[in-house]
Amino acid sequence: MIITVTLNPAVDITLTVQTFAPGDVSRAVETQKSAGGKGINVSRSLRVLGMPNIALTVIGSDSVREFQRLARESEIQMIYISAPGEIRSNIHVHDLATGHIFKVNQPGNNIAETHFHHFKLLFRQQLKTASAVALGGSLPPGCPISCYRELAELAQRHNVLSVVDAVGPVLLDSLAAKPYVAKPNRSELEETLGRKLRTEKQVIGAARELNRRGAQWAIITDGAKPVIATSANEIYRVMPRRIRSKGTTGAGDALVAGFLAKHVNRIQFAEALRFGVAAATANCLTEEGETAVREDILKMLPSTKIEQLAS
Repeated sequence: MIITVTLNPAVDITLTVQTFAPGDVSRAVETQKSAGGKGINVSRSLRVLGMPNIALTVIGSDSVREFQRLARESEIQMIYISAPGEIRSNIHVHDLATGHIFKVNQPGNNIAETHFHHFKLLFRQQLKTASAVALGGSLPPGCPISCYRELAELAQRHNVLSVVDAVGPVLLDSLAAKPYVAKPNRSELEETLGRKLRTEKQVIGAARELNRRGAQWAIITDGAKPVIATSANEIYRVMPRRIRSKGTTGAGDALVAGFLAKHVNRIQFAEALRFGVAAATANCLTEEGETAVREDILKMLPSTKIEQLAS
């Protein structure tokens, strides 16, 4: 069983318009709603891969019914605690004329200390049957930056490996728990460390900094560019297949899902990472807000190349 954690879930709303320009009134030709948030997206991809998983989340009490309905539509098995208020919305506007996608994300519903305490009790209970946990996404207002560190520490006590996909002080704080994987993208890593990473050598050096701070592995994504993974002693570069992308939302989450789906079944790190990158690439073949199917992931796999670099 794989646990996914989404402390700041959202209703993702994708509006498709013919043209989108400042000052103009645009009319949507298509509207799509789905349950969103990094952990929710990981769960959706794990389901496609046939991996047992449970999504743990916190839902604003005014939005429980709608979010439950959206989760059922995606066949996501979910356990939640509720907090007062409404769930946030993430608005994505897809401009058909240019292919650009404009994104506006709300900050989220406030979570009090008591709500996080109740969530930890739920999390601790689910760890009894878990092999891995994926912690990801922004934290809602009121949640301390130590949330992911505390959850990763609980996972470690139960011998459950953890993946943390976060940014800034939240990511840095989580490294004290020595998570199995830290997985920011390049721009998030730049924000976290406060410097530009213009070359692959600089990306590798920054990833190694995450290793020194506690991450057993650091996986750094960068859109269509090669994925870099480092540990204290190893470096891998993964070259994804070149494709024409239709949407990037959830690609990093698909990578986490693909990686965990293989690695918890005793597939070696490098091959599990290669499968994860293939899953991320396949996800970009889908329209914004949709999830790749297993057949497309398997099609991407043969042309997803990995090499070990000198450390």
